[in-house]
Amino acid sequence: MPADQGSPFDPSATFGTPATIDPGQSAQALVTSSMSCNGGINPTTYRNLSIQVAGTRIGVPGLVLQTTCPLRVGAWYRPPAPNS
Repeated sequence: MPADQGSPFDPSATFGTPATIDPGQSAQALVTSSMSCNGGINPTTYRNLSIQVAGTRIGVPGLVLQTTCPLRVGAWYRPPAPNS
């Protein structure tokens, strides 16, 4: 599927990046889709998506994305600590 780096909603500027992940820690990356290309006509629907990280494929069950633009993938970041 086509994908661009970065996202207009990328929270990595607010949270810790790059996401150095120790065993048991969490990291997130924002994936966005848009219906603003091609006048919103003939969207593509993606189902059964997975993300590949360091050679490991991670399924995202139940996620369905519909878009007329390339998907955008933001930087990995560490989510904020609870109550921060």
